[in-house]
Amino acid sequence: MIILEIIVLIVCVRLLIYTNKPFLCAGVYVAFTALSALLLGAALLELVVGAVIALVFFSLYFWLLDYYEESVGKWYLVLILGFLLSFFMQAFVTAVVRSLLGANEELSSLLNIY
Repeated sequence: MIILEIIVLIVCVRLLIYTNKPFLCAGVYVAFTALSALLLGAALLELVVGAVIALVFFSLYFWLLDYYEESVGKWYLVLILGFLLSFFMQAFVTAVVRSLLGANEELSSLLNIY
């Protein structure tokens, strides 16, 4: 799954270079990750909260990549740090939402979509 996310991230970066539309790239990436999480059976609340937070993060990420397009060193720094930070952010959001859902088993069973 991680390899597929890396490929989609590379495609979105190429799309950003071609279109200079960071919010389009963020939307494409978040739509892919949300769809893949839905297919893997993620809980609905976890999916929605994760998608909203990821949309904010990746909008900022792709905007920074677009902003530093002329400065190669800063562009690669944003690319690598944002890529690494995205995996930590996704793990953190998943852990927080699951701990909140674990506190209320009835809510967790209602929102589980599989």
